[in-house]
Amino acid sequence: MARKEINHTKELDTELVAELPSYRSIATVETGAFSLQGSATIHTASCGSSSFEVAKECIQITPARTSQTGSAFARNKVSLERHEGIVIDFAFKIANENDGKADGADGLAFVIQSYAENALGSGGCDLGYGGLRKSIAVEFDTYDSSDRCADPSGNHISVHGRLPPHSNSAHHMYSHGHTSNIPPMNSGNWLYARIHLLTKKQAILVSFSDEGNEQTGIGNKYEPVLSIKNIDIQKYLGGDIEAWIGFTASTGGLSQSHQVKLGSVNYLSRD
Repeated sequence: MARKEINHTKELDTELVAELPSYRSIATVETGAFSLQGSATIHTASCGSSSFEVAKECIQITPARTSQTGSAFARNKVSLERHEGIVIDFAFKIANENDGKADGADGLAFVIQSYAENALGSGGCDLGYGGLRKSIAVEFDTYDSSDRCADPSGNHISVHGRLPPHSNSAHHMYSHGHTSNIPPMNSGNWLYARIHLLTKKQAILVSFSDEGNEQTGIGNKYEPVLSIKNIDIQKYLGGDIEAWIGFTASTGGLSQSHQVKLGSVNYLSRD
């Protein structure tokens, strides 16, 4: 079980976690079709659907080939002014060319950005989001690029963002916080993440699970693993009140496939 392998660190704010039950999810956000860039494709081999509907789409951001970079952003924007924030559930699988445990590079990221619907950043250790302005990325990095991006480990979750006009970067000097206390993410199995973007609270909370429903892309028994406080999400998006959400991924000299399935997107309220 993932939660047995997780050792909580100072990067997890227990008070923020304790407040979560005070929020309620309302009105599922209709994300609609995705804008696919670079190597990203609708992948039906293991997902059995070419639908773009929330909880049914399965997108392969990169195949298990070297020097690939891809992105997929929902065409319909989400609002940053409604309610208390947004919560996103998704599943991801990082595998080798035979759909098994990977031993390649580099990783994927969940990204919220107001730069462009067809945004695509740099590859390699930049995971497809490096170079994007007006963005915040939650990266799921599976390769130790300590020589180029000063990565803290070869298996970590990290939140990255730079204030405009600067472009985002996967270099660890621009990390707002990270954790390596998670199970291997390149296992070839479907894993599950839940991200709370608490815009009013100016905080981000990342939860993780290795249990869930592969068909819906929603996990269960989530364990909070990383929290970031004092991060004004709207300011990092250049003050824009709407933004695109989606995913990026890349490979370099080593390869692995990166697949994602968006489970749900909901606004949060205290009312």
